[in-house]
Amino acid sequence: MVKGVLEGKALIIYQNSLAYAVDIYVPKTISVSPAEIETVIVGSKEDFIEDIGTNLSMIRRRIKSDCLKVLSYNIGTITSA
Repeated sequence: MVKGVLEGKALIIYQNSLAYAVDIYVPKTISVSPAEIETVIVGSKEDFIEDIGTNLSMIRRRIKSDCLKVLSYNIGTITSA
């Protein structure tokens, strides 16, 4: 069940004995263009962007582990951002 959730599937559990895995994953995609400033010889050709949801989607697509955790913090008191 953990592997299914990490692959983007929703689990429907019926009466604690029967479970269905339904594929609902729709990854956020961006058009990847080559880096203009730094050249990558080995490794990913993808770049992070300003949208945190898209960045997390790119990370989760590569790292499918239950050890990957995301923590969110609100820092600051004036803007609450």
